[in-house]
Amino acid sequence: MWHQSSTSLLLAVVAPSIAYAAAISQRDTSLGSATVNLAQNNGAATFLGSGFIYGFPDNGENARDTIPDHFLTDIKFTTCRGGDAQINAVGWAQGDYDGYIGRFDSALSNYRSARKYDGDFVLMLSVLWGAQGGASADSVFPGDNGNWTEMESSKHPALPVEGPSMANSPSTNKTNWQAFMSSISGNDTIPDRFSWHQIGSWQREPDVTVPAFDSLRETYSVAEKPIDVNEYGWPSEQNPANSIYYLSQFERHDIRALRANWGGGSNLHNYLASLIYTSDSGYYPNGDWQLYKYYGGMVGDRISTTASSDLLFDAFAVLSDAKLLKIIAGTRTVQVSYDPIITGFSEHGLATEGTLDVRSYQFDFSGSEVEVGSQVDLGKTSYLGMPIPQMQSPLPLIRRLTQPVMHLRFSFKGVYGTVEPA
Repeated sequence: MWHQSSTSLLLAVVAPSIAYAAAISQRDTSLGSATVNLAQNNGAATFLGSGFIYGFPDNGENARDTIPDHFLTDIKFTTCRGGDAQINAVGWAQGDYDGYIGRFDSALSNYRSARKYDGDFVLMLSVLWGAQGGASADSVFPGDNGNWTEMESSKHPALPVEGPSMANSPSTNKTNWQAFMSSISGNDTIPDRFSWHQIGSWQREPDVTVPAFDSLRETYSVAEKPIDVNEYGWPSEQNPANSIYYLSQFERHDIRALRANWGGGSNLHNYLASLIYTSDSGYYPNGDWQLYKYYGGMVGDRISTTASSDLLFDAFAVLSDAKLLKIIAGTRTVQVSYDPIITGFSEHGLATEGTLDVRSYQFDFSGSEVEVGSQVDLGKTSYLGMPIPQMQSPLPLIRRLTQPVMHLRFSFKGVYGTVEPA
């Protein structure tokens, strides 16, 4: 006799436009799986990946209010970073005071915009100075040849400092990381937060770079500190599937992360790092913003997850006080199939027999400037009468498994992913 109880499961899955999905070759074979283990949780969700670099329009010294508030509050915005590059003011190094004050005002405006939403702001002093990507080898920097006369040196003990903010993620065999760790260990200048970029597959992923960084810390006897990935996502990675992949990695390793901004000129100072765009009618969201909005609604305890063995498929999950499980899962720019597997139902008091309700969604994406509505509701499927820990539930196929897991079989295909029955 089956228990008259129920468990609810929400699965958010990603898909491209219908036209793109039709062009993808069909393939059933799974290349691996990501695991959601309900027996372990990693503390309350705080939306660590809902930050970005620049992204706010400038407004003199004041916060900008042209972007409707809900575009920030719905995604649970946490952090902005700026300095402020690609504006007419060129910084102190090239423009003396006039070059500096323009950048300072821009940074102050961005700071006040961030604080309007209770967000943190990371100030790039090097950009205020006038140093940024593309500077020549003979550019003047503060402290060159021991000369600090053109830059006031002061201490702000109440302000945390982060570094090294390298464009390359940590690796035990990179000389710049070895030199940095040796220096901060030897002269006691360890920052309050460590930071680096995590952009593109060639920079690997936190599942690899965090252990490499921990090894460097141990080698040079450097204390553990919080980590910022202060830019993440190559332009081709800024879509729902890849965003889910990055968010899953950051949440697993407790990394505060800021979305990279590839806009140029005034576009750098707008659009929340390509999450929204504008028309004559005002700002509107693209498909990636819709994914971040769903992520912002994932309230509860973070559930332990592991990526697929090839590190190309990952998932993030939360379990609410009402025992509602939400999962987002996506691939990293591949056109192959993967399986999410869920274990440990009984550890959280969830029913192990009775009814399992699964509601699935997909997130469409057609480019950063294309308006996309809310996620597509693929409907709810109720599974009755079978022991939940032994169910495999594709859409809508069910199979019995011998191992005590619930195995949700989907195919994630294409750059943005698509959903098909196994």
